[in-house]
Amino acid sequence: MGPTEPYVVPDLPWEVPVTSDAVVLGALSNASRAIGRLEGQWRSWLPSTYGLCALASIEAWSCVLAEGETLRWGAFAKKFSASETPYGRPTNSASTATCLLGFHLGLQGYAAASHHPIGAIRNEFLDVVGLPPRLRSDFDAGLPDWLAAGPVGSGILRAILAMMSVAASCPDSPSVAMAARASFPWMLSAAHGADVLVPISVGFVDYRDDWQKVARALAGPNPCDPGEVNEALVAALRAVERAAVTATFELEVQRYRERTVLTPVQREWFESARPSTLFVARLIAALPSASRKQLDELTGFTTRTINSAVRALEAHGLIAVDGGVRGVGDYVVVAKQRWVPMIAAVNHYPSVSGGHDG
Repeated sequence: MGPTEPYVVPDLPWEVPVTSDAVVLGALSNASRAIGRLEGQWRSWLPSTYGLCALASIEAWSCVLAEGETLRWGAFAKKFSASETPYGRPTNSASTATCLLGFHLGLQGYAAASHHPIGAIRNEFLDVVGLPPRLRSDFDAGLPDWLAAGPVGSGILRAILAMMSVAASCPDSPSVAMAARASFPWMLSAAHGADVLVPISVGFVDYRDDWQKVARALAGPNPCDPGEVNEALVAALRAVERAAVTATFELEVQRYRERTVLTPVQREWFESARPSTLFVARLIAALPSASRKQLDELTGFTTRTINSAVRALEAHGLIAVDGGVRGVGDYVVVAKQRWVPMIAAVNHYPSVSGGHDG
């Protein structure tokens, strides 16, 4: 999966002089408002585990799609629940998306991403990509303090500059591009730019020219041009806005889909079901699929509690189960009325700043 293109030595984010013009500030304002709306929708949906699962699923899928690759949601679902290990070199689109989703959810060794800012960089996904030594050593050493309190006033801009630096290390590599975007939500959190996972890759699906601006602005070999840096910042900010608007809509869909997909009989049972059963049901609905082991990790429930919830949900026709639900044996579950994120709808939101560049 690693890049075959030659590396360059990019500018590190704190080496980049930033002089934000009116266009950058306008795009920053739009992106900030969109993130605020996403945070409001996320906070209204408790516990937040549901929202994290939905947003991480959107980001992992769209991160692959943003590279122009084809990946059906069903193929992603099949691979994710069948995956035994997230480590190693992804071999196709489905395994890459699976690796990314495991990383964002903190499954099987990826939990460092949610606890330390450079956990988003020092993880197995980036290790198999193989970033250049100077970027890894200097970037890892200086990133936490700079993200938390760098001279660039906006945490959103600091996270974007850090993403640009990673992408510029090999601007023609799809794997480095995906690694850079995968790191963005966690760098944004470390920079106090958002309290919620912002699935930035959604904003680059069908906007390949915008990503090229982001990936090449700090790639050299000449000193970075302030005009090109501002163009890249605007492209990334518009992607953030598109992503946040789309994600807000998808979270709202998740919250209210129970009213539309359940029959009256199912709804009556659902409203009186055990809290643990409701938790498992909503978690399954927010993921492309899930295995029993993945439900163990995500819920923290005992295997007995999970098995009981799965049996009840299957008996009432809310989920489909592949495998035997008994003891510690593994099985795969999917929602009967499966959610598929409407990523293409991002191009139709009138609130999104800027036109479609294709």
